[in-house]
Amino acid sequence: MERFVPPSFREYQNSDEKTSKMLFIEEHRELKAQGERWMKSMANVCSIATVLIATVVFAAAFTVPGGVSS
Repeated sequence: MERFVPPSFREYQNSDEKTSKMLFIEEHRELKAQGERWMKSMANVCSIATVLIATVVFAAAFTVPGGVSS
């Protein structure tokens, strides 16, 4: 936000006595919470995928080529 608002306007307050930074934080509070929830869910999904891949790699590493009977 600070890159888009000229320095002279950053401290101006509206009729509710809120600066542009205060309004930005207030308006984007729910968006921030949604982003945090999304990141947590993606971390869980990636962890599950990593465990599945590691399981397959571990099993493939200890599998004898040609099978057990040869």
